[in-house]
Amino acid sequence: MKIVYRSLLILCLAVSIGWAKDSQLSVQAEADRTALTVGDPLHFTLTLKYSPDLKIDSLNLKEKLNKFEVRDSTVTTKIKKGEIISQYRFTLVPWQVGEYEIPSLSISYKDKEGKQKSVFSDPIKIEVKSLLGQVTDSTDIKGLKAQMNLGRSAWFYLFTALALLALGTSLALYLLNRRKKKLTKPEIIQTPWEVALEELQNLLQAHRLGRIPVKEYYFRLTEILRGYLERRFGIPFLESTTAEIRAQLERNYLNPESKKSLLQFLEQSDLVKFAKVQPETQKLTSDWELAYQIVQETIPKPEPVQSVEEVQV
Repeated sequence: MKIVYRSLLILCLAVSIGWAKDSQLSVQAEADRTALTVGDPLHFTLTLKYSPDLKIDSLNLKEKLNKFEVRDSTVTTKIKKGEIISQYRFTLVPWQVGEYEIPSLSISYKDKEGKQKSVFSDPIKIEVKSLLGQVTDSTDIKGLKAQMNLGRSAWFYLFTALALLALGTSLALYLLNRRKKKLTKPEIIQTPWEVALEELQNLLQAHRLGRIPVKEYYFRLTEILRGYLERRFGIPFLESTTAEIRAQLERNYLNPESKKSLLQFLEQSDLVKFAKVQPETQKLTSDWELAYQIVQETIPKPEPVQSVEEVQV
């Protein structure tokens, strides 16, 4: 029985990886395990490796993973040996017992000649088991035995006293820890603009110290700004193309001047990241200042407080 149990554990910890590729784009679908119980988190990663000459279409992966609860998702992009590597990470939670499948995901793109092509990831089978184990003879309920008549001795009173002492000590420790928790300062949760401003300051410091290449600088700068706008307005800017962002900005999220500057910045950043355009040093600073200005502009303004006289009037 122990051998079977260990084998099940090994299967639960197995990692499922599938690669699909063509000459210009490779796709890797990966799950950290293929067997789990209801309510356990499953970490799924989709990795794209492609040439800067390609233009990847919007993926909309959350809609394709609707059989699971998508608890968390992140997107990271970097350049390695002249190749762009984008990773989409998801934390998925199943709530029903049975066989699941992370479907084959279609990745559409345009090559440098403008031709539309697609690559498909491999599907991944997932087995979700119940939290309740199977009932066996050893776990079945048996009848009650006859009660033994034991006289109370000194040992009974000693054990009772020790049990009461342990209970009292546990209660005292619980109340003491509860009091300490009340005195602990509450955790400070940063707002989206506070996070963005802090990340922008860190990026500027790294740039001034010469610790970050120009392409990586623009990847990080656009990622900070896109991530902030996504958290601030609830729009998927991180997974959207510049054209899709242009359509979203038709709503009055920004004033016209900032909207125009943002779109110009995103288009020029695409040239730096993917077309090997080398901007001037002054341009790097002005683009950072533009991102900082957009964050400052979209910070919610506090509502004015009416005086008592105004309310009476």
